[in-house]
Amino acid sequence: MSSQKREGSHLALRVLTVALILGALASLALWQSHIQSFAAADRPQSGALQVSVDQATLTLACPPGVIDPTTTEPVEDSELTWAEDGSVLTPLDGGGYSLQVDSETLEDGALTEVAVAGEPQGDLASFLISSCVLPSMESLLPAGSTVTGQDAVLVLSNPAAKAVVAQVEFLSPIGPVLDQAASITVPPLSTVSVLPAVWAPLEDRLAVRVSADGAGVAAWLQSSGLDGEVPLGLSRIPGQQAANTVTLVGFDPESTSTLRIANMGTQPTEIEVSALGTTGRARVGGTEESVIEAHGVFDVDLTGVSVDTLAVQVTSDQPIAAALKQVSPGEPFTEDPSQNVQIRSLVPASQAVQSAALPPRERLQDMAGSLGFSDFEAALVLANPSESSVSVQVGNRTVILDPGFAVSIDLSEPGLDDLLVLNADGPVSGALVASASSSAGQLNSVAPLRDDASNALTQAVQVFPKRGSR
Repeated sequence: MSSQKREGSHLALRVLTVALILGALASLALWQSHIQSFAAADRPQSGALQVSVDQATLTLACPPGVIDPTTTEPVEDSELTWAEDGSVLTPLDGGGYSLQVDSETLEDGALTEVAVAGEPQGDLASFLISSCVLPSMESLLPAGSTVTGQDAVLVLSNPAAKAVVAQVEFLSPIGPVLDQAASITVPPLSTVSVLPAVWAPLEDRLAVRVSADGAGVAAWLQSSGLDGEVPLGLSRIPGQQAANTVTLVGFDPESTSTLRIANMGTQPTEIEVSALGTTGRARVGGTEESVIEAHGVFDVDLTGVSVDTLAVQVTSDQPIAAALKQVSPGEPFTEDPSQNVQIRSLVPASQAVQSAALPPRERLQDMAGSLGFSDFEAALVLANPSESSVSVQVGNRTVILDPGFAVSIDLSEPGLDDLLVLNADGPVSGALVASASSSAGQLNSVAPLRDDASNALTQAVQVFPKRGSR
């Protein structure tokens, strides 16, 4: 048992006490009112937001490991590998962790926990970098399929000391699948994993909406598939909020890419899709007359978009949610070399941030290596979806992003080997894009920068010990 796990048992009472205190916050909406109270505070010249909050005011939920869709259980218990001082990590029943973040960590705008997760081989082969997130009253997950050969797993975590009831809606191209939302109770300090196929079978284009009472829940959706015995890849996305403009950072022009959009509004809507890249903004053709029904789901094939594209932006007159599914060929399947294993990565929506921090690249590489991965690569991709230029300081580099432009910064560059702090003079969207080699091929992961804690990046990733092929 790791030292962190041993300490976690001693800190359990403290975490429960803090959770009771946090009950006064009740919801993310109330937390946002606190954000407004200090948003007007003076910013330092560095651009980092100075946060004045009571100690230990935020509790986040960290996802469990890879979920086996045949059992809905984590493949292995997760193992914390690196942590900032001042954070408290407590295991949740059913997988994952509750993460308590203090004000000192928030002031630095830094990652609180960092690790790498994945399966180097087998039918669940994957390489995941996943965020710890604030519980939310509503989470939207535009991904997944329940047709034959495809598996979707909905993961709900409750890091609070009181049970939460989640109402889950499943959306299809023509609207809600159910007349009434499914009700799922998530016990205190617990994670519950369920199969959407139970309520929405044989749906090729799926989106999930989770509404919760109390302090809310954290939600993720895992997507995987098998073609007979040939693995079709595994990835997952965290829940997001509806918006009229959604930016997805980490686009791979060499993959087969599909953009999934869920219309969360009450009226049909048309969409506009733009590519952001090293040559600026360009309209993606073929979507001008596309109409998405109210509460409907729509897929856009982005294969063939310019090789300069690093991000995608979707706009609508109705609130929407969006995510990218990217698929590329891996190594030949061992049992049938005429077929290739597929590599799947889901790109979640990126939030606009002005300050963030990333762990040292060497640390991430070491953790990937401990799981059996090799040839680790990582880049910070930044995009400017706004109409004004933004100056971004990343380590020893200053990047000027004009409107509609995006840039990829290789984290192996000299001077970027320490804790990498990002400060910008305006909102910028970004993501850590990482990959690692395994027997299945080069596996990919995209972890967006987030502003869950008032523009402080409080993102966590976990390590899951490697498992042999099933």
